[in-house]
Amino acid sequence: MTAREVIGLLLTRWAAVLHEPAARQLAILLIREAPLFPASVALYQEELLYKGRLSFERALRHGIERGEFPLLDVAATARGLLGAPLERLLWEETFGESQDAGELIAMLVRGLPRLATTPGVPHPPPTDIRDTGPPLPSGTLRITTLRPPEPG
Repeated sequence: MTAREVIGLLLTRWAAVLHEPAARQLAILLIREAPLFPASVALYQEELLYKGRLSFERALRHGIERGEFPLLDVAATARGLLGAPLERLLWEETFGESQDAGELIAMLVRGLPRLATTPGVPHPPPTDIRDTGPPLPSGTLRITTLRPPEPG
């Protein structure tokens, strides 16, 4: 399964959760009343949004490692993906116009950046991964976070 397909599944599940009446009402209530109930917002963010964002971040990193995506700001991209179905919910609740979740998801997945490749030739994974951590014993797994190169 490609990283794009994983992201599509995550978006589909998130949109389905926000389509459930109780989840919709809770999200709308929290958004409307956020300044008055910061502890409730923090709990919602920690229990739902943070875990969802981590799932998107893992999928994006996987796509970078496999050469599906260029180096990108994983955290910001994950927040944008997680926020799109919430924006859709707000739009529907505010203006009464609905957009098909499938169309939104397809648009989001299509809009993810692509690497320039020659047809039929897979693009290699990024080569500018810097391991600046201390040496590890043989057989130890090191998890590396990929970041775009710093300007300058």
